[in-house]
Amino acid sequence: MTGHIPQSYSNSPLGVFVYGTLMRGFRFHEIARRAGLIQAEPALLEQHDIYDLDRGYPAVVPGEGQVWGEFMTFEDLPEALGPLDRLESSGREYERVRCRVKLTENPGQERLAWVYRYPNLDAIVAARGTHIPSGRYASD
Repeated sequence: MTGHIPQSYSNSPLGVFVYGTLMRGFRFHEIARRAGLIQAEPALLEQHDIYDLDRGYPAVVPGEGQVWGEFMTFEDLPEALGPLDRLESSGREYERVRCRVKLTENPGQERLAWVYRYPNLDAIVAARGTHIPSGRYASD
């Protein structure tokens, strides 16, 4: 978990922050839709850096930058996590962690979200990751 989570937040994330191929307009967005997607709002994950992997998808790790993406809410979040965990190889390639994200269209509003994150920068290097300075994943 990054940063301080105010006590007003529940310990349970309200949705999932996505920053790559699950976003609207990208190749795996349909998986999110089938998992019961209700809404996808533009959002920002701070204190993280994003890398384009030599595998056709990105990864984030804690860092000094920011990552642009979408905060997704689902009809039944625990049920939606099953197909999302399978896609993200949670526990094998990515780890699912709690992070605070900012809703960019509603300044001042934050949400606690699940984020699929690479374990560390060494794993990024091993995957031939290239830093994306803009914080936005754009290729699919």
